[in-house]
Amino acid sequence: MLNHCIYNILDNILPCGDKSKHDILRLEFLSACKIMENENYTLKILRHIPSSIFEILLQSVIYKSYTELVKIEKDSLLNFCSSCDIGMAFPDSLRLLILNWPYEEFVLRNQIPSLDPPIGRFPSQYVQLASEKHSICQVEDMTKVFNLFCNRLIQFITKAIFECTPTNTQGYSCKLRRLDVSGLGLFHSRDQMRCFSRPDDILEGINKSSIETFGHKIEILADAEFNFCAETAYNLREKKGFDLLRNIVESSLSHDVGISVYFKKITASFFNPNAKFPVDFYHVLALSKCKYLQLQGFDVNETLSRNLCIHLPELVGVSLPAIRSSIESWDFLDYFENLEQVGFKYNNGITNAIVNISKGLKYLDLSQCSLQWKDLESLAHSVHSDTLLQIDLSHNRIKNDSESLGLIILCQKMKNVKVLILDVCTLNLMSTSSVSKFVDALINCDHLEFLSMRQNVFSLEVTHMIIDGLAKNKSLRYLGLNLPSVISNKSWNDVFEEPNNENIEHMHILCKTFHEKLNTFRQSPVYISWYMIDN
Repeated sequence: MLNHCIYNILDNILPCGDKSKHDILRLEFLSACKIMENENYTLKILRHIPSSIFEILLQSVIYKSYTELVKIEKDSLLNFCSSCDIGMAFPDSLRLLILNWPYEEFVLRNQIPSLDPPIGRFPSQYVQLASEKHSICQVEDMTKVFNLFCNRLIQFITKAIFECTPTNTQGYSCKLRRLDVSGLGLFHSRDQMRCFSRPDDILEGINKSSIETFGHKIEILADAEFNFCAETAYNLREKKGFDLLRNIVESSLSHDVGISVYFKKITASFFNPNAKFPVDFYHVLALSKCKYLQLQGFDVNETLSRNLCIHLPELVGVSLPAIRSSIESWDFLDYFENLEQVGFKYNNGITNAIVNISKGLKYLDLSQCSLQWKDLESLAHSVHSDTLLQIDLSHNRIKNDSESLGLIILCQKMKNVKVLILDVCTLNLMSTSSVSKFVDALINCDHLEFLSMRQNVFSLEVTHMIIDGLAKNKSLRYLGLNLPSVISNKSWNDVFEEPNNENIEHMHILCKTFHEKLNTFRQSPVYISWYMIDN
């Protein structure tokens, strides 16, 4: 739910099997049923089908819409992703399924089926390393497309809800009371508050809504981001983002409206750490039903920690900024009984605070925290080593074999981890013996699916050792790795720029060999992102 929770989308962009589990009931079936294209006939059909079929039909519609999106030419598609103004067409059958939903709750992220990764659309940065048989993908681009698709899907569904009136929904049978569209990526927007739609449009939709439409109130749970800073003539305009969020929440509390909008995840950025919070800041967060809070640029102090405990006792995830002032105790973190996700990016000396949390965490971001081997060893012996699904340790320098010991022990203890991020950790400074122990620990991570070790430039010998070892890990689905640092002491960028260079063909063969080693005994492939280096 917080940023960088890769595990949330792994099942969507990197499905386990060779084919989607929804192959049998894909939209090829629905496309053949032209009757679904007629609203009157569709409504008659939906009244007579079992409730369980609704989910299958909905997932089929979503799958078909995604396949239409990825047919766009790659360059156009990535440009499309960067634009916040371009719309996307969805079939009307999707609207009808939502507005006749047979359950009281609809959680969108649970209804997005496994989407076949368009590997051929997103090859390696260097086309010479691309191969149809040995797929090389850039997950970053795939993730952008997935986020774009989810954003447009959310906009379509919420718009369908807001446009409902007692007149245009006659004959509909909707039991929906809670629509959860949270946790599906960031929104690219120029508005001072970023959400699934323009804040003014959300406010207008709330105020125009009526309980008479469906006979009950519908609650929408979404994500929101906003910035605000010190009170100056210029920054007063920037504070409007929080004001908009407050207005939306206050309007939602009215008994006269048919739609309420609350915010399950809120990201708040403060450009001036010495500026004061709005008086009602924490109160508004509580009214928003916030469960995941990400603070950027704030001064973490006793006042902040006390207010979080008072107003947001049910927090599930919290990400705090770099500490700029002393705080006597981090015991307040243990107050949140539902806490699962914690981010302490850029914070030093934070390990004791994490270790002392009595409930095991599932998601942990300790990137750029200057961790030492003792910190990693303490984490390994904490309750979290049994519960962690994802951990980000990037930009923590492993300077030598002594430093690597803590990392090896941690990997040996994390039996349930699915996502491990070790980018820019200078792992290449480990000896061959330590690398061997490290790889052995990874082999025994029976649930590891996503492993990223970018910008750790290993030698060819060590790269072979890593590939040989990881081939024994049957759960791995994605690997991010740099190309080995060989060939005449040149960077690979220089190698590829040289005309008629035999090393290009050599690297193509080498990458093919790596893929064969990893995928020989697998039912589904490991997708690899190769990264280049500059010596």
